[in-house]
Amino acid sequence: METTLTEVQLRGLEKARAGADLNLTAELTITGLAETKHWPTTGAQEPVRIPHATWSNAITQLDTGAFADVPVPLPIRA
Repeated sequence: METTLTEVQLRGLEKARAGADLNLTAELTITGLAETKHWPTTGAQEPVRIPHATWSNAITQLDTGAFADVPVPLPIRA
């Protein structure tokens, strides 16, 4: 199974996991093309857990640029 993530989606995953394991749910739809006597489709949800070390290792091997949020305080003058 393979998917593509945008930078925004990747940031969302990183924020949601907060340094812990990455927990996802794969929503699967299966279609039986050759079977005509029963319902042609079925679905299932499967939990997917990616350990922190595995996910962190994969992130460090990305060929795209890295990002970091840097808060910059701005003085407000009344």
